[in-house]
Amino acid sequence: MCESYIGATEKSVARIRVSQAGQFIRSMFWIGCIGFGGGSALIPVIEKEIADRQGIDEKQNIDKDVVVASITPGALPVEIAASIGRRKFGIRGMIAGAVMMALPGALMTVALVAVLSVFQEKILSVVNMISIGVSVFILYLLFSYIRKMLKDCGEDGKHRKMKAIFLMLGVFVLSFFISSVQVLILAFFSIFFTRGNYSKKNLIILTGIISSYLLTHVQVFSFDLSGWHPVVDIVMGILGCYGIFCNIADTGWKREKNWGIIAKDVGTWVVFAAVFVVPVWFVNHEIMCFSGRGILSAWMSFGGGDAYMTIADGIFVGGGMITSQQYYNHIVPAVNVLPGSILCKTLAAAGYYTGWNLTQNIGVGLLFSIAGFGCSIAASCSIFMLAYHLYDYLITLQAFRIIRKWIRPIIGGLLMKIMVMLCLQNIGMVMTFMK
Repeated sequence: MCESYIGATEKSVARIRVSQAGQFIRSMFWIGCIGFGGGSALIPVIEKEIADRQGIDEKQNIDKDVVVASITPGALPVEIAASIGRRKFGIRGMIAGAVMMALPGALMTVALVAVLSVFQEKILSVVNMISIGVSVFILYLLFSYIRKMLKDCGEDGKHRKMKAIFLMLGVFVLSFFISSVQVLILAFFSIFFTRGNYSKKNLIILTGIISSYLLTHVQVFSFDLSGWHPVVDIVMGILGCYGIFCNIADTGWKREKNWGIIAKDVGTWVVFAAVFVVPVWFVNHEIMCFSGRGILSAWMSFGGGDAYMTIADGIFVGGGMITSQQYYNHIVPAVNVLPGSILCKTLAAAGYYTGWNLTQNIGVGLLFSIAGFGCSIAASCSIFMLAYHLYDYLITLQAFRIIRKWIRPIIGGLLMKIMVMLCLQNIGMVMTFMK
């Protein structure tokens, strides 16, 4: 009787786990369908759905995912979905979460790009109208995220809440002059270098470095100091590494790394990419060149979707794989009005046109788009999982504890810019329709 009871209990637990896995997969697909506004805009959506509504994971874990995704290249929402899936449902959950998050946008983009080649602006205007309504919903979610973040900071004291507000406003203003990733670079450098030690010496050096970074990266000044980019970047890298090494020496940080788990997670994504690419190789050998460039472009994609558009232009248009007309008249409009990761959508659409240009065959174009889709996910998640596991061992450092404490106000500042840009974009669409 006892054994039958234990067996029944185990079956019940297994059914609950399967049910949760199904809910997780459906949630990732749904979020992927409404993913307007960029990767950062989906952070509160994922948090509300996974932590608040379903209780699949905890907010602290998602905060960690956000930190790691913010400091690595790739598709941020896809990386977060993969991490949640890995943590709660293993390797299968990791793959399913990433694929379901990226799939809706990639499917719609490839379909729309194919249709746009025939109907062009007629279809695009319809999608624009739909995106306006969805953007209103996204704006509400972003506002709720910021309000809740400030409320949580207020629970730790009025002083911390005021600091969070000033930090968020500072990031918001700064984000109009430099890219989101450059804002994060400055934030992480400040934390790594000072380690929370705001002595007079550290503040003087920090002020000088940040001022130099802005002078060489912001293009609003009448003089051009962009030639000093490498010098400033190298100095920042050296000082940042110096701060980390000092932090390690101060804390006596020693932990063994489980390289087996790291190899398993990263290796899974290598196999995942091969599954998408190798079959296409038997159809057309050029897939190796395209997939290699696609993975490289994903690993270069610091700065979010807007920055990736520039990278894709240089690699695919500059490399002669697709034409400028195909890229700017079809791919760029499609990826900007449809939900989902810009990186995943762009690689899928670029794959379609690469295959078409090589063979003038729609079937080959679709095979290349599927391979591009797989490479975008594999490239993003492989580098993320590597950083995620290393982060687990680095979290004992003071610098990383500071990051966990202040990452949400920093993200809040970036979300404020997204809200402004969404409003301006929708106003522009409405004005266009009224003409």
